[in-house]
Amino acid sequence: MPISELRELVDKRLLDFVWNEWAQMGILATPRFESPWAADPEALLLLTLETGRSDPRVFDETLDWLTVNGGLVSQQRLRNLCVDDDDRKLVDAMLAWGGARQPALRSARVRAAGGGGGEVQQLFYPSVRFAAPDPIFEAHGWLRGPAEPSGNS
Repeated sequence: MPISELRELVDKRLLDFVWNEWAQMGILATPRFESPWAADPEALLLLTLETGRSDPRVFDETLDWLTVNGGLVSQQRLRNLCVDDDDRKLVDAMLAWGGARQPALRSARVRAAGGGGGEVQQLFYPSVRFAAPDPIFEAHGWLRGPAEPSGNS
């Protein structure tokens, strides 16, 4: 099996896993099976921030979940799970976005924006076209279209 096919297979299975886990936690989707383990929202959020870059819908539905359930998330634990600067930038952007909509995440808005060091990069790959960038994500170094809660969680 060529490495490109293997990568596609792994990416697909990761997205299937993420969708299934979120479906069990309240995102509007149908779970394929019931997981026998306890949910870990912080770890799942971090995994989704990375894998969701290839599926904007799961990324945005996760943001929607955060607007409803932000009080269940430990911001400190989420930040402690980050392993590199991209993880930290994604987490800070997501928490700042959530803090603008969820009172339980308001302290996240205090976190300094601009962690991108001036460099702004596309959030989704392949690139998604949009008319104007989301100001919160852009302030954290990510280009994406405006994100609004869907209200489906």
